[in-house]
Amino acid sequence: MANAALFDVPPSVSILLGKSPNGTFQNAVDYNAGISPRSVVVGDFNGDGKPDLAVADYGQIAGSSTTNSFVQVLLGKGDGTFSNAVSYVAGAGPISIAVGDFDTNAILDLVVANERSTNISVLIGNGNGTFQTARNFNAGMHPHSVAVGDFNGDNKPDVAVVNDDGVFLLLNSCLILADLAITQTDNPDPIGAGLNLTYTLSVTNSGPVTTPDVSITDPLPAGLVFVSATPSQGSCTNIGGTVNCSFGLMTNGAQASVTITATTTIATTITNTATVTSFATTDPNSANNTAKITTTVLPRVSLAATDPSASETGPDAGVFTVSRAGGTAGPLTVNYTVGGTASNGVDYTTLSGSVTISNGTATAGTDYLPTNGIAIFAPGTTNQTLAVTILGDVLNEADDTFFVNLSNPTNGIIGDSQGVGTISNDDPLPILSIGDVTVTEGDSGASQAVFAINLSVVSGRALSVNFATANGTAVAGSDYVATNGTLTFSAGTTIRPSR
Repeated sequence: MANAALFDVPPSVSILLGKSPNGTFQNAVDYNAGISPRSVVVGDFNGDGKPDLAVADYGQIAGSSTTNSFVQVLLGKGDGTFSNAVSYVAGAGPISIAVGDFDTNAILDLVVANERSTNISVLIGNGNGTFQTARNFNAGMHPHSVAVGDFNGDNKPDVAVVNDDGVFLLLNSCLILADLAITQTDNPDPIGAGLNLTYTLSVTNSGPVTTPDVSITDPLPAGLVFVSATPSQGSCTNIGGTVNCSFGLMTNGAQASVTITATTTIATTITNTATVTSFATTDPNSANNTAKITTTVLPRVSLAATDPSASETGPDAGVFTVSRAGGTAGPLTVNYTVGGTASNGVDYTTLSGSVTISNGTATAGTDYLPTNGIAIFAPGTTNQTLAVTILGDVLNEADDTFFVNLSNPTNGIIGDSQGVGTISNDDPLPILSIGDVTVTEGDSGASQAVFAINLSVVSGRALSVNFATANGTAVAGSDYVATNGTLTFSAGTTIRPSR
């Protein structure tokens, strides 16, 4: 409370700390606040989260004049105590004081009614607990009370003053300047239809003052479906495809951004336009308040093995389907090659070239060659097939696989670049047989009985078989030497001897 020293009481500001929870207070602690403190307000003038005090110090009347009229500021320490008062010159006889953010920079300012003058004084805060030199405004004869409020709904604090003639209203016409700029990027570009596109919108406040209510508006263009919006500060909403983000307070030199993700739906060219605004400030450079970016959305090409298993008995074709999504307007060309464990020219016929999705205006012999490896799509179609001719043989072998690979699309984006085909072996296993052999025993020494093991057909892969001798009428150790082992047939051989 302010003690004005009107009745032989020493001038001071008294602080009475509360005793929770019984509603009583501790004894007053007095702080010097000038010659005649008349009014006191509380606010955080240096932004440290601790309440400070500002006092209207009336001063001393000397005849027809008033001396030592000040605004006294006592910064709080956060423990119920305050630093010594710092004096700021105001008009003659400050009697009432109020707090307001008159330049809307989120820093508290002060206004005092000067009873011995015909004006009020506004002291703009610097944000560090200090104030600029007072600016005086006419307020009629003997202003003795002041109040702050937004009386005309323009988001700027106005001042109401009670003087000898009634109430005097001063509307805030302060022109608050802040240069807000917005830029945006897209990723990726170009992009395939059905994939997620990311916009990054960046806002910079180039000042000269803090802006308390920065926001952006981004109505997403047709062909996009909103997924998410992630701001670096503040919050975002999506209403009917229009993204609104409120960044709130941005000081001079501050930056903020938002990442917007949306799914592309059709192959087209889309232009995204975003705008930054502030109702509380005036932007002297409106040319950088809007940012536009254009993205190319292409059809997406994919490849699938329609019939992934092909028999050697054929020749049956391995069929692959090339599809595009996101629109069928205009031509689309994509190259393809064939590879895998199967051998070109042995397991399948040579095939390479390009798939062309035509717009129906191309001319054979001029715009394209109607040869093997070129597929022509009628207008409006989305699928084309590639037939890889399979070559049969009579070798028993492992299943082979081959790939059709897409590359170098024109007017399109590859989604699935590879189809896999499998050539299933349809040849039976070779039949093994061993022949009989007759050997003359002789009267002395040793001789060999050579048995021939045969395959019924040539095999395409290595084959092994175990062998071992067994007694008949002949007895091992007296009539022959027992033996055993494993015979291996290399691929392409049909006979092996065994001794």
